[in-house]
Amino acid sequence: EDPALLRWDYARTHNVYPTFRPTPKTSFLGAVFAIGPILFWIAVFKTERVSSAGGVEHQGTPGCKTQVCLKT
Repeated sequence: EDPALLRWDYARTHNVYPTFRPTPKTSFLGAVFAIGPILFWIAVFKTERVSSAGGVEHQGTPGCKTQVCLKT
């Protein structure tokens, strides 16, 4: 039996992440990289939708209860 081969096999199968420890920093970074892009795209699409909605100024239109009535 080759000791180098045994060490290589152990390192490949059993000791995959030997130095990783879950800490508040790694948990925060994981949340940022997982949830951050989703929140970013929600903000982009919401801003785009609001800015391109083509609102008209409120002229006292019946049924319009906001300052900007959207065209439908």
